[in-house]
Amino acid sequence: MSSYLTDNAAAYNCSWTVPLGGVVTLQAPNSASSFTWTLPSATGTLVVTPIATKLTWTAYNNSSSTLGDFWFDSITQAFMCSPGAAAQGQDQYVPGVLWALKVPVTITTAKNAVYVSILTPAGQTYNGTNTLKANYLTAGKHIDFELSGILTLATGNSTISAKLQIGGVDLVTSTSASTTFTTNIPWRVCGMMQCQVLGGGANSTINGIIKLEINGGSLVIAYGQLTNVTATGTLVVDVLMTTAQNNLNTITPLTGFVESLG
Repeated sequence: MSSYLTDNAAAYNCSWTVPLGGVVTLQAPNSASSFTWTLPSATGTLVVTPIATKLTWTAYNNSSSTLGDFWFDSITQAFMCSPGAAAQGQDQYVPGVLWALKVPVTITTAKNAVYVSILTPAGQTYNGTNTLKANYLTAGKHIDFELSGILTLATGNSTISAKLQIGGVDLVTSTSASTTFTTNIPWRVCGMMQCQVLGGGANSTINGIIKLEINGGSLVIAYGQLTNVTATGTLVVDVLMTTAQNNLNTITPLTGFVESLG
């Protein structure tokens, strides 16, 4: 089924029903780059009721947005909006969770200063991904993360370390003071990374900060910077942890998320 509205004022006052599987297309004249769909009054309500369970946004990269534009960006894979006038460079990313812990597992190899990912260990399930799409980073865009859980130091006191990586390269590492061995020690690691400079090729600069809190131990904040980062390829964001002593130590993340802002 298809419907066509001519350039006739009387034709605009109409309604039609599209059967299952049907499509209605609103199309501007060939000479126009856009058209405006105006509700008949200030109190009018536009209701879109899809027969299916979702609405699909066409993904594109808007290089000349203006106030009020809202779209799904094909490069950053995120919803964006423009709160400013055209050409002001004020496009903003709608915050979104990239990765969220779903079903945690206990990590038994995080010891002897061998770091293990607490985002993607074997057997752990999560929503989303910690892999950034190529060209995802832009100057000023930042990624926040927070994870927490418990750890067990089996037979001896130990320091605990956490580090933030991007693209398989260490950005910043934080190490606690020596913690007395016991079971179910609460911990929390959080922080952010931000693209400070976006350059062509391997010329981008990424800043990062990480905070590690250990119950009965210490709170340590550390800062790091990477230069000559290639942001045009896919980049894996990862958070890793370890204990220094070679005991039967375990680390269990219980909550966690990684979100994109900027």
